[in-house]
Amino acid sequence: MSNQVLIVTGMHRSGTSMIARFVHHSGISMGDNLMGKHESNPYGHYEDMDFYDFQRAIIRRQFGDEWIAPGPPMLSAGDEEMAREIIAARGHKAHWGWKDPRTCLFLDLWDRLLPSAHYLFIVREPAAVVDSLSRRGRLKFHQYRTHKAFFEQYLVYNRSCLDFHLQHRGRSVLVVLENVITRPEEFVRLISSRFEYEFSLERFLELYDAAALKGGGQIRHLWLSPLLLARCLRLYARLQRSADL
Repeated sequence: MSNQVLIVTGMHRSGTSMIARFVHHSGISMGDNLMGKHESNPYGHYEDMDFYDFQRAIIRRQFGDEWIAPGPPMLSAGDEEMAREIIAARGHKAHWGWKDPRTCLFLDLWDRLLPSAHYLFIVREPAAVVDSLSRRGRLKFHQYRTHKAFFEQYLVYNRSCLDFHLQHRGRSVLVVLENVITRPEEFVRLISSRFEYEFSLERFLELYDAAALKGGGQIRHLWLSPLLLARCLRLYARLQRSADL
């Protein structure tokens, strides 16, 4: 992967920070100004603040709340110009990329501006994702409306990833987080081959910390619509069938 860009994304709380940390410490710069550590991400989010601020501002501008995005936002000419400037500032790097879950909503933009970029999509079981989001927000199990919003965003983000992956299999890899954790040798071999870059299994095992994955233990019972959960599980089954790992 000489002079290429690797974009890591997926729904919030799907393990994207863990994977981005591995990518960054494997020599592919995820950014010079990274978001700091947090209780929910003890090793850091590994999110380039330029991409984070850019994408978050557009979502909030159009939808009023970054957690309620029914789909990709509409972009202005000024938005695209700013995106070009962010890319240009990294043009001197041989190997670079970024990680931000919100990138799921901007895939068409980045594909248009970076037609040779590679993508690594991370997918996680829906109940584990929403449980992790709920724990991070210290929500009660009965906060139905908020959990409903999380599951709806799960559908929006992961449908976008799946659609893009199916159209660009030559430049993208889609992996299920649970398989990455249980079959790290296959994961490292897969991305090394597909992205033509030498990733190290030893480095992955050195950096991996199971305790950092919130919701990795027992998943709480949350009040939610069984029909909505069923939709998420059907999508997750499709993602599993389409996944490279």
